[in-house]
Amino acid sequence: MLLAFLPAILVMALCSLFSYAASMLYLRETDRIIAGSTFLAGLVENVDRVAVSLEGYLVTRRFESLNAYLQASYELRGKARGIDRSRSYDEGSIMLEDLGNLIDSYLASCDASMNARRQRDIPSYIASYREAGKIGAWIDRDIDRYNRHQLGEQSVRYSRLSSRIAAAQLAALLLIAVISILDLGFVVLTSRRMTGPIMRLAELADRVSQGDFDVGPMREATGDEIETLSGSIDRMVANMRSYLVELREKSALQEKLKEEEMRSLKMAGLLREAELHALQSQINPHFIFNTINAGVQLAMFENASRTGRFMDELARLLRYNLRSLDEDVELRDELDNARNYLSILGTRFGDRVDYRESVDEDALDAAMPRMILQPVLENAYIHGIGQRDGAGAIEVAARREGPLVVVTIRDDGVGMSPPKAAAILEAAVPGPVSSPRAAGHTTGIGMPNVASRLRLFTGREDAIAVESEEGRGTTVTIRLDRRGRG
Repeated sequence: MLLAFLPAILVMALCSLFSYAASMLYLRETDRIIAGSTFLAGLVENVDRVAVSLEGYLVTRRFESLNAYLQASYELRGKARGIDRSRSYDEGSIMLEDLGNLIDSYLASCDASMNARRQRDIPSYIASYREAGKIGAWIDRDIDRYNRHQLGEQSVRYSRLSSRIAAAQLAALLLIAVISILDLGFVVLTSRRMTGPIMRLAELADRVSQGDFDVGPMREATGDEIETLSGSIDRMVANMRSYLVELREKSALQEKLKEEEMRSLKMAGLLREAELHALQSQINPHFIFNTINAGVQLAMFENASRTGRFMDELARLLRYNLRSLDEDVELRDELDNARNYLSILGTRFGDRVDYRESVDEDALDAAMPRMILQPVLENAYIHGIGQRDGAGAIEVAARREGPLVVVTIRDDGVGMSPPKAAAILEAAVPGPVSSPRAAGHTTGIGMPNVASRLRLFTGREDAIAVESEEGRGTTVTIRLDRRGRG
């Protein structure tokens, strides 16, 4: 097949090379014309500069005019030396030679006029200046004649070259047309011989693509590439059929178990990741404003030591609040943060809160999620003690009970009804992991979030419990493993 198109390809390649050569020839001729025109335009400009600078010197005899004349005449002499004055008998070469001689004469008259002016020989410099003006006009005339002569010559060359290229292109097009007709006939005859076997192969391949591997042999005895291709397809189908049978057998044994295992792992991982990373705690701007305002008032009315301690506690609280929620801590860290929070509340509200601790030393290293105690203490203060008249007490206790560490947070606030207490934990099971920030809360982390994270961390449904009664306060119980995660 490729050999049938090779002559046409060669002819088109030759035509392309010919067109490229012609284009390069056009480009060289154009560059030569532009270069000649630029050179002649430079000559005219230099002649004018020499005339202007000479006239300026003759009138003013200023050093600047003399310097300008010497520079312009030097450049004009350099260009005059670049004119080809080789002996040749074509009209263009003769005109160039005459032009070079005229420039030499022009410069000589200009120099004579300048020298006569410097010697104060007025008649001589006037005569030389007039002579230079005549020669300058002849230079302009000869340059114009040479340009017209060159344009005529280039037009003749272009016409001849265009005629030759057009004839060559016509011959190439005719040759391409003849070869294309022959190639088309060859393609039609060859395609008729190839179409039948290819259509049969395409039909069988389509059945295979739809999952039907029970097709008969595809081999076509054509003695060419089609026979090789059909044999390769037969082998491929046989290998795929064998592989699919083996794959079905293995899949039948493992599919259910693997599917259930992967689903369970994926769901557990997604739940754990979503709930542990959903919240990044942030401090309520009103809380920051109020506490810092309290610090400013202390600085005004008291010594700086209390203010320093107050601001240090605030800084530690901020630092702890802004750490990542999925970072595990020990119970001692949560208690330190709780003391900071309660101390800041004491600074702001005086003796309104009486905070007490009863913690076993060997319970302090129990692992737990971060930001658990502070939200519970916030609820105890805001919704318990804050709703009653007078001061109130909050007690935090931690003790070992077998393999567990039990933490209790008690307040003597207004309390709530048992159904409402139960609803707080029930909302943590199906609902979102965060709750809207209530007024006065510093973290935006509510009891649903606390309960959900504790259950995920410990794997225990009884990780947290709430007991309350209206008018008798509330008790929150948290159960942790002594060694953290099991």
